[in-house]
Amino acid sequence: MPGNQIHDFNPGVNGGTPFEAGLFWTMPLPPGSVHVDMADKTASLDISHQKIDDYGNVVRALTGLKELTRGSIDVELHWMGGARATASSPTDNFSGVYLRGGSATLVWSAKEAESAAFPNGFTFQSDRGVADFAQFGTEKNGVFNR
Repeated sequence: MPGNQIHDFNPGVNGGTPFEAGLFWTMPLPPGSVHVDMADKTASLDISHQKIDDYGNVVRALTGLKELTRGSIDVELHWMGGARATASSPTDNFSGVYLRGGSATLVWSAKEAESAAFPNGFTFQSDRGVADFAQFGTEKNGVFNR
């Protein structure tokens, strides 16, 4: 673990540690926060004031320890462009349509009120990140792949 890590924002693990639960660092998204338009070759994830736990470091988060405090995050992730690609497997009952080779941008921020763990509170604002290669799409599996 990096000795200088003091924040670790994640939605935690339901059911113990990730090794017991199997699925971790996932959370329901607010309705309307995800938009995909395959014809227009765009997709976005926009989240505002999403409550999230701060575990302080990844070791606390992965070993089932209690969060240090609660904060909120804002996320703006936008994909655009790309060439259409498909994948399917009747054996695995899976199919997908993707746009590969596009680009993406990401801006995110976090803030916390004053707490016992962080007496001065905390705010962070990222620079705008740009990826020259990005992929997004839609997938179906199981009973939904009909």
